Amino acid sequence: MTTTPTFDTFFQEILSKFDGTLALIVSDLQGETLLKVTSPREPELGIINSQIASTFAMANEQGNKLLLGQTKHVILFYNKHVVCQLNCSPLAITLIADNKHDGGNVGILLNIMNKLEESNVLSCLVKAYNLTKEDGDF
Repeated sequence: MTTTPTFDTFFQEILSKFDGTLALIVSDLQGETLLKVTSPREPELGIINSQIASTFAMANEQGNKLLLGQTKHVILFYNKHVVCQLNCSPLAITLIADNKHDGGNVGILLNIMNKLEESNVLSCLVKAYNLTKEDGDF
């Protein structure tokens, strides 16, 4: 008997395949976290609050006001981490990596994001989110 993989399992596999990737967060553009998978190597990333996604949404909105068009990716560099965010409206995908290892390689992070876009996982998440939102559960 085979088991159906869950979104958690799928995203955990992504984290485990790429050394240095620490967290993957799916949230709506208001900042509500829908799914969060973190590496056991850095448990404090589990307390990331919803401000990261809502800030991304605000930056996207400002880019639109400046007639720069829709933001696809935002990449942030910090002392210990690299954060890559993907606009998958109405959802935002946030990938956090340790910048001391290959996980901080922006090319690898963007490749992960592109693979996510190519998979049907994100479209399934967006459909589920839209259906749930229509039902008033969010």
